[in-house]
Amino acid sequence: MCDSPSSLYAETVSVENDSVRIQGGIGSSAPAYVGHIYKIEGSNLYIGVKHNTLLGFINRWGDFDITISVDATSIENVYFKDNNKEKLIWNANKGLIRVIPQATQSINDATEDDDKE
Repeated sequence: MCDSPSSLYAETVSVENDSVRIQGGIGSSAPAYVGHIYKIEGSNLYIGVKHNTLLGFINRWGDFDITISVDATSIENVYFKDNNKEKLIWNANKGLIRVIPQATQSINDATEDDDKE
């Protein structure tokens, strides 16, 4: 099971021709990063990040540095995602979108906290 996108943050997102790199963490100090999954749909890359609270008591490393080797030339958006929610963290036009945990878009309810500029 993947972490809720609202608990995750991205410090850097780098989208190159042959890879995507995301550095970030979880808004809690207890869990330890244990892996990730991803899928590409159209021009969107969805990343599910996994932490384990039990391992966090042994090794408190909630930060992650994920590199995914993919053809990134057509990726326009990068999202954190779990079963029900997604959070946009990078856009080809705007770059890094969110760097701290915030409210997320619900896939079922289609609500989102709009960025105020």
